[in-house]
Amino acid sequence: MNAKQRFINSTWVFSVESVMYGNFGTGFCENFLKWRDLKSIM
Repeated sequence: MNAKQRFINSTWVFSVESVMYGNFGTGFCENFLKWRDLKSIM
């Protein structure tokens, strides 16, 4: 594996991980805030 392929692979893995964890993180935070707002209304 040459340097170019290694670079592409590492960027691809990094972007996939950041998308997965980033979306999960923001989704979790948004759901938590909505749940907290609902609880305070009730």
